[in-house]
Amino acid sequence: YRNTVAGTNSGDSFSGGTTDTTLFGYDTGTAITSGDYNTFIGSKTGDSTTTGAQNTIVGASAFLDNETGAYNVGLGYYALKTNTHSNNTAVGYAALSTNTSGENNTAIGRSALSSNTTASHNTALGYAALGANTTGYQNVSVGGYNLDASTTGYRNTSVGYAGLSTNTTGYSNVAVGYSTMNGNTTGYSNVAVGAEALDANTTGGGNIAIGQTALGANTTASANVAIGYNAMQDNSTGVENTAAGHER
Repeated sequence: YRNTVAGTNSGDSFSGGTTDTTLFGYDTGTAITSGDYNTFIGSKTGDSTTTGAQNTIVGASAFLDNETGAYNVGLGYYALKTNTHSNNTAVGYAALSTNTSGENNTAIGRSALSSNTTASHNTALGYAALGANTTGYQNVSVGGYNLDASTTGYRNTSVGYAGLSTNTTGYSNVAVGYSTMNGNTTGYSNVAVGAEALDANTTGGGNIAIGQTALGANTTASANVAIGYNAMQDNSTGVENTAAGHER
């Protein structure tokens, strides 16, 4: 009822009760049986959806493998291509393209969260943001190449171009600023605010750096607090230090 369909094979599996669905494109929504309130636009968009409902997808081959997932929004070629679950939003070429059972994710930007499979509650905004993330959860990434190498790291928050860009499994880090914590790989529970703050840190944990290049040379040291421009900028492995002020 109240369905609008245009395109070869589009909507050709509708049951008598399918309602308020809009399909445009070749093979678009071709497997829908009872999924209602869907809007699919693009060749093969929502090709496998059967009972999934209230999805809005625009882009060729987007949402291709979904069957029962609902309440998803996808805009862009290959967006949410392998998705099977619900409540995801993907905007951009290949955004969330390999997601399968992850839910409540938001990806905006080309290749944002493009490797995500089962992880949930991630937010990625920017080109390739969280692009390598597979199962890491509850991450927030804002900025191009931000957290783009992180795979299983979780509960990281990074805002700024190339922030935490080499992080792989490090968790519970907060990075705000250009190239902040850029070298971090497995370090955890660090807080860095300011351009290039803690940018050489690799495995150090529990550090706080506030100010441009604060703790900039720190690599493996932990439990340091540096506040101010260039504060403790030469420290690399010293631990449990506190410094406040310019270049202390």
